[in-house]
Amino acid sequence: PYSGNLQTTFTFNASQSHDNTQSNTNMQYRWDYQNDGIWDTQWSSNSTLQYQYQKTGYYTVGLEVQDNNGLTDWVSRNLIVTDGSSGDNNSPFASFTISPTSGPVGTVFTFDASDVSDLQENSSSLQVRWDFENDGNWDTPFTTNKTITKQYSTAATYTIKLEVKDNDGNI
Repeated sequence: PYSGNLQTTFTFNASQSHDNTQSNTNMQYRWDYQNDGIWDTQWSSNSTLQYQYQKTGYYTVGLEVQDNNGLTDWVSRNLIVTDGSSGDNNSPFASFTISPTSGPVGTVFTFDASDVSDLQENSSSLQVRWDFENDGNWDTPFTTNKTITKQYSTAATYTIKLEVKDNDGNI
């Protein structure tokens, strides 16, 4: 799951990782549970493992994959760990992807926040809004629509900000 409590056993699954130029049978995987730059596992051919967190918090989990030629790629995902108290009403967790991640002026970029989550609510009821230039001015109002497109008219590197709100107003 993308969220859980201190009793939750998280399953990390890299089995969808692939190499377009060779067989995936000799792929190697290693994990960084806190995204602190220190690999928590050694290289392994096992694409799935389980882990239980000992402290509450927001975590970014890193995965590095290596093919037969020693070429690597890396990806990360976010998750939330709470203490499991029944009175917890935590803020939702923001997450989004961009496709493509770069392009010339006029490129249509798709921003997808479908992976936002909340421990108390279904993600479909969460509302999101976007600041496409990270200038402090929200470019969209809150909406439950998690996907939006944007074209930039000036070539630059942009920082995009996403805000997520649950039905209790937690951000």
